[in-house]
Amino acid sequence: MIGPLRPILFAAAVAVASTAAAHERVSLERGRLTDSEFEIVKSYFADHEYPIEELAILEGMADTPEEAWQVLRRDRLYGGHYDFDGDGRRELVVYIVWACGTVGCQTIIMREQDGVWSEYLWLSVSEAENLCVSGTRRQGHVDIYSWVDGMWWNGEEYVGVCLNDCETPDMLGEKEIRRKIKAHGDCATAPVAPE
Repeated sequence: MIGPLRPILFAAAVAVASTAAAHERVSLERGRLTDSEFEIVKSYFADHEYPIEELAILEGMADTPEEAWQVLRRDRLYGGHYDFDGDGRRELVVYIVWACGTVGCQTIIMREQDGVWSEYLWLSVSEAENLCVSGTRRQGHVDIYSWVDGMWWNGEEYVGVCLNDCETPDMLGEKEIRRKIKAHGDCATAPVAPE
């Protein structure tokens, strides 16, 4: 009886496999920002009154604000691009190895609209290689996740959840960390989103 059904079962298996969500890392590289992207980042910090260059001077990384910005650009800012909203234009991703805490470093996703760059999303990412997207799109927007945050489009904006209950590795223990990584896949962690 299975013999005649074999082609139908194969077609059904292929259909299911093609709809499975593919997970992908967003490539972020240190010192990758172009001159114009670097100016966008500097403006972002100025607009948000976050004097990152002054902090760099206080820590002895540089003597002047311009020197500090060059050190930050070279050593602390990772850049990348990805089309998160499915509009055919890639957003700018900036991972900042400065504004870090127990759950990761500040990562800003910015997009350009009518010639103006603005913050699209902010999230914590533990390491530059741990910003991931799934193949799932909600109204054109991909699910985004890292070791810490899982975010999905709710129709108006990205919303999310702290995937690891904001636990730090020393709070969990190695066995529990491995269990969570195994349960959530190999990219970082799987997003937890409503259907």
